[in-house]
Amino acid sequence: TVARHLGGDAALARLRERLRQRGLKLMLDFVPNHVALDHPWVASHPEFLVQGDDALLRDEPQNYKPVVSAHGDAVIAHGRDPYFPGWPDTYQLNYRHRGLRDAMIAELVRVAERCDGVRCDMAMLLLPDVFRRTWGELSVPVDGSTPVDEPFWPEAVTAVRRDRLDFVFMAEVYWGLEYELQQQGFDYTYDKRHYDRLHARDTDGVRNHLRAAMSFQRKSARFLENHDERRAADVFAPGMHQAAAILTFLVPGLRFFHDGQFAGRKVHVSMHLGRRPAEPVDVELHDFYERLVGCL
Repeated sequence: TVARHLGGDAALARLRERLRQRGLKLMLDFVPNHVALDHPWVASHPEFLVQGDDALLRDEPQNYKPVVSAHGDAVIAHGRDPYFPGWPDTYQLNYRHRGLRDAMIAELVRVAERCDGVRCDMAMLLLPDVFRRTWGELSVPVDGSTPVDEPFWPEAVTAVRRDRLDFVFMAEVYWGLEYELQQQGFDYTYDKRHYDRLHARDTDGVRNHLRAAMSFQRKSARFLENHDERRAADVFAPGMHQAAAILTFLVPGLRFFHDGQFAGRKVHVSMHLGRRPAEPVDVELHDFYERLVGCL
């Protein structure tokens, strides 16, 4: 829901109309794996969340937090992926709970009414095998309901596309799971492997990656930087940056440019900040991107 001080949903509708007049679409960020600490479900539907116990809270205080809900005291897990400690500003949703799945699909349908596509944050964390590997027995619903182990994304994509056949789904995805999510309905998946091989100067790896089936290539979201990665102008030296851009954006797929990339910004700023340092424009790099966009 759009904040009142930004004009509410009516202001967003006017913005989308102006975008349409210019041939542009609006994509929003959809974070399916976790919610904020102050989310209403923490109090009203704690069964939607992965819960631990006092022993886990004692042994892994970085991964759990005690809360008071409508159903009494509980220990709730922070959202995380299987390789890192929990994100302490989040709580983990339980995708083996039928009620949670229905509620998240309803939220996604509401989001789809306000935009033309979604970029789904860490989309692979919801895959049944990944989810069970991360949470194990903790993912068994605490209310005694039957655990659900069917893939979530095909169900969610189908629900949205009942009314919006042209709605675009893009997945942030790693660990070699891109093709699996493409098969589950995503139009585009992050192509981190291409970026990593360019970053590592792995010439053979880049060449072999671009030999993948064309159906896979066309659904790959190509990038040289995003809010998680270091700035491309900081990673790639002059000359090498331009070569990497040509190998990224003149191949099939979705071309994904990050704010400030054309200007050659080098300082990677945390997404938690609302400010960034002033940096001079790299005129040579800016002119290169102007020519590249002209080609595209």
